[in-house]
Amino acid sequence: MEANVEPVDFGREKREAARAFARLLGIVETHEAAIRADPVKYWKIAGEEISRLRLLLDDARDSLRPTFDLWGPPSPAYLPPETITVMKDELERLRACARIIEKGYR
Repeated sequence: MEANVEPVDFGREKREAARAFARLLGIVETHEAAIRADPVKYWKIAGEEISRLRLLLDDARDSLRPTFDLWGPPSPAYLPPETITVMKDELERLRACARIIEKGYR
């Protein structure tokens, strides 16, 4: 049995076109030369970005936790439960986002 499989490039053509355009402008070589000239600066920038991403992931993980404790006294951030209507595909998208965030902490 032969399956019909189409290759997926996930935007490869656009990335290659952008890379080729950057090479024509000399941006790639200039950027790489700057990194070679002062790598510590770029390590610091990368470290800062990683720290910001970590804080963002922490905030996202905290937002997944309930703002109230069913067994304890209400917290200052307590919001009374509300009933809302959400389309099923939107709920699945939100659950997928929550799984991605939780997976980042394993």
